[in-house]
Amino acid sequence: MHLLEKLTELRRRPLFSKVLVNTGWMIADKVLRLGVGLLVTVKIARYLGPEQFGKWNYAIAFATLFGSFATLGLDTIIVRDLVRTPAKVNQILGTAFALKLIAALTAVLIVTLSIAVLKPNDIELILLVMLSATAFIFQATNIVDFYFQASIKSKYSVLAQNAAFLIMAVIKLTLLINHATLIQFAIATLAEAALTAIFMLWAFFLKGDPIRQWSFDRVYAFQILKDGSPQILAGLAVTVYYKIGLIMIGEILGDKAVGIYSAATRISEVWYFVPMSIAASVFPIFVKKREYSEKDYLVDTQKFYTIMFLLAFVVALITTAIGPSIINLLYGSRYEGAASILVLHIWAGLFVCLGLASGSTLTIQGLQKYNFYRTLIGCVSNVALNFLLIPSYGGVGAAAATVLSYGISIFSIGLFPAGRETFLMLVKSFNIFSVLVPARVS
Repeated sequence: MHLLEKLTELRRRPLFSKVLVNTGWMIADKVLRLGVGLLVTVKIARYLGPEQFGKWNYAIAFATLFGSFATLGLDTIIVRDLVRTPAKVNQILGTAFALKLIAALTAVLIVTLSIAVLKPNDIELILLVMLSATAFIFQATNIVDFYFQASIKSKYSVLAQNAAFLIMAVIKLTLLINHATLIQFAIATLAEAALTAIFMLWAFFLKGDPIRQWSFDRVYAFQILKDGSPQILAGLAVTVYYKIGLIMIGEILGDKAVGIYSAATRISEVWYFVPMSIAASVFPIFVKKREYSEKDYLVDTQKFYTIMFLLAFVVALITTAIGPSIINLLYGSRYEGAASILVLHIWAGLFVCLGLASGSTLTIQGLQKYNFYRTLIGCVSNVALNFLLIPSYGGVGAAAATVLSYGISIFSIGLFPAGRETFLMLVKSFNIFSVLVPARVS
């Protein structure tokens, strides 16, 4: 069966059941990573200690600042176009792959030169940043995952990614047993990205048409670059206010403080795969639903926002109660200061969930530029709050800055006339009882 036929099949099968199955595969993928990945990360953190673990996380955060450029802001746009125009699937995949590969190579060069200029005497840090950034090149194959998302058949990408993940988890544990260096762990992480890319392309080969049918469409390239440009800037702003606190902690307080902060945020962010999986699975369905009925689309969007808020609230409440015990159990006494950071940072999940939900619907409505505007506002507020709070309160101040700036970012959509409807729906999402009764949209 050709790619066109597979994507067109979306119109004929029961969509709700497909979404449930697709989301189930994506969540099963992340649950496996949650269990095995967290185990491996915790063991590495204990082995390296807060200072070296902090240095590695500083390098990852620094490289990640350039990650939005490597993606070109095309991720949701590619899925959207695959759903809307399945007849052009090969042009979409071929064009997106070429653009993302060129952008990734450029990002690796820029990030490596930047850290070499800023930290010329720290050779280990330069290597760590370069290895972290090189993963961008292999992530260009994520377009295969976008194809499976648009087809609501994520099980194939899940199987491919988990095969690579499990192989490399065993290798990382072997490195632990053999007392590997920090650089060797970074190389293993890069190898996982490479192996994942190979397995993803293999899954596509087995379930799709040959890659040789991909083609580059110059007109489409300019079109998606134009559509994606606001998302590039929005992604940069998102990355800055996700990672700037960690980088500022490193500059102000040192690597050990970064390690403690990273230990806490690894726990508070580890569950984000759930809302991300839900948002990715429902995105193609919401694209089609809006084409059929604007009223039904708005009703379901309001329920979507509320469910996402409720999910985050429950997770935050539970984590606040047991956070200190979690830190002590997983990391031990050397990371004791991470507990107070965790019980505060976990509440950022409320705004992460609402941001994922509203970000998807803004893209569907052609209002993706407002994602940039509001994330820019959040970015500026986060930097300002970090400068204000970190010197006095350390990692706890950075966590508070994160929660406050996330909230400012998400609800700043109400400052723009085109975003007022979204703002009101976000406010209404706090009424968790509304999901139990039929929603009313005026």
